[in-house]
Amino acid sequence: MSSGLGSYLLRRGFTSMVALVGVCLLVFFLIHLIPGDPVDNMLGEMAPAVERTRLREALHLDKPLSTQLGYFVKSISDGTLGHSFRNADRSVTSLIIEAFPYTLWLALAAMLVALVLALPLGIASALRPGTWVDGLSMTTSLLGVSVPNMWLGPMLLVAFSIHLAWFPGPAPNDPSAPAALVLPAITLGTALMAMLSRMTRASLLEVMGEDYIRTARAKGLSATAVVLKHGFRNALIPVITVVGLQFGALMSGAIITEKVFGRPGLGTLLMRAITTRDYPVIQGTVLFIAVLYVLVNLVVDLTYSLVDPRIRR
Repeated sequence: MSSGLGSYLLRRGFTSMVALVGVCLLVFFLIHLIPGDPVDNMLGEMAPAVERTRLREALHLDKPLSTQLGYFVKSISDGTLGHSFRNADRSVTSLIIEAFPYTLWLALAAMLVALVLALPLGIASALRPGTWVDGLSMTTSLLGVSVPNMWLGPMLLVAFSIHLAWFPGPAPNDPSAPAALVLPAITLGTALMAMLSRMTRASLLEVMGEDYIRTARAKGLSATAVVLKHGFRNALIPVITVVGLQFGALMSGAIITEKVFGRPGLGTLLMRAITTRDYPVIQGTVLFIAVLYVLVNLVVDLTYSLVDPRIRR
């Protein structure tokens, strides 16, 4: 099994490297096609030509794209991912390290909200299909997936921060405090809750018709034991897939939520870099997010074998 695992990790490592190289090249060339000039953003369009030329040379923007790509590759190899145009004394890696914990805590809190709500809804709906419980669960899921974050976030702020004053408002003094995470986590986790509950329902309904479920019932096991021990565990494979993929999406897709709640994080860092045409920060942040996706997918694949022993063979 160890040799098989080793060969699998080598194959996944190779394909992951190919994907990351593709992401680097795609992002590098696309951001240079975006209208706008970093020099104009930093100095203004009325700056003297001499100052503009000096800054362009300092940022290596006067070099051909192939040379600039070489600088980017070198920054990856030395681990700095380059230096920000607007903060020349700060490496992109240091900016990412500073912003990443805020996004990570928000993503974990949103995932917790989604799982705590989605799994009971999905299981209850699958156990009583066609009943009012099923209807209520699916209606809740439909509402969750239909409400956009850009509307839900401000509504939660108005209700629970401004009127009731239960939670901090936008731009809290301590963004990592549990109270400051509640409203953003609900905003970000609602759509994921809807997706997971429907996936759990569909997967569990399919599993409950299998022969081993009927065998477990014939042995006299309780309905709870049949569902939780035999049914739910085998229905987890597609649910784990969605959780893994969506966790990567949460890490990169928190831009709107972070903007609404005035939170620091990768989304805020990336949005600010795009606005100011800070090429190194854009390239480094997107590469970091791509690496996160690759690692999360690898963890998901390895988790399959823990849930379903048949996959180990």
